[in-house]
Amino acid sequence: MTSPFSLDPSPNDLASKVLDQIEETRVTPRPAWQFTWKNRLLWVVCVFGVALGAAIASVLVFSVQEMDWDLYEIAGSSRMFFFRDAIPAVWAVGILLAGFAVWYAIRRTRAGYRYPVSAIIAIALSGFLIGGSLLAANDVGRALDETLGAQLPLHTPIRLKKLSLWMNPARGLIVGEVSAVDLEKNAFTLVLPDGNLIELNSTLLSPQSKATLAHASAVRIIGYAERDATTGTARFIPCAVLPWKGKEYPPIKKGKALPVDTPGPVSQFPDAVRSTGCKDLQPYAILQRIRPNH
Repeated sequence: MTSPFSLDPSPNDLASKVLDQIEETRVTPRPAWQFTWKNRLLWVVCVFGVALGAAIASVLVFSVQEMDWDLYEIAGSSRMFFFRDAIPAVWAVGILLAGFAVWYAIRRTRAGYRYPVSAIIAIALSGFLIGGSLLAANDVGRALDETLGAQLPLHTPIRLKKLSLWMNPARGLIVGEVSAVDLEKNAFTLVLPDGNLIELNSTLLSPQSKATLAHASAVRIIGYAERDATTGTARFIPCAVLPWKGKEYPPIKKGKALPVDTPGPVSQFPDAVRSTGCKDLQPYAILQRIRPNH
């Protein structure tokens, strides 16, 4: 029996209050199938978020693999800016949004409240990393960066960005495709990104650099440009040759060629003059410190 002095409402009073509140707010019952389908839809959003995150992660994995992390000094970049170029902001933001979508969907599923935030983040990142690595291994990351990424504002596909870093004649860096090699005459021909041909001298190249010329279709060359004091003809003197890192060399489409002060034919000069030029060239000195055999 309830004491008349008790402050607790009787069951009948509580039920009446609940019924009054339902009537005032016009609460209507919802069928169970709506909750069931809402829960299923949230899991679909979660799976889609993981798939999207994995696709974006494949671009990031591809970008990291494309860069020569030990050669950032040669390209004239600091480690911070080199990292920025290797991890494009547009894809980094995309993977954060995909992670948020996964967290939001899981937390609102029927049992989502049971999962701690740390567990959800760990599951999402694991899915992104595993899926992204598998997709990158199948060239999906490269395809996404060069098709979808090329259409995004304020974003340059990673291979074109790397090409612009290494195509810098003023710093003593050029890239191109090897079209002919004549080691007996110490000469080889290079096709520059804008389609122009340039004949270069290989006298100062190390055996490893000459082997790179013989086996690599696309190369990066470290050297220096100078002009003949008599004729005024520009010439580029190669000091070292590195293979182009990546599955293929990115051709420059017509109308989008990088500005290059194309050097003319290389004349014959005393080896001592060339050696001095290479020795005093900062990118070449950095390369000798990192990879002495070049």
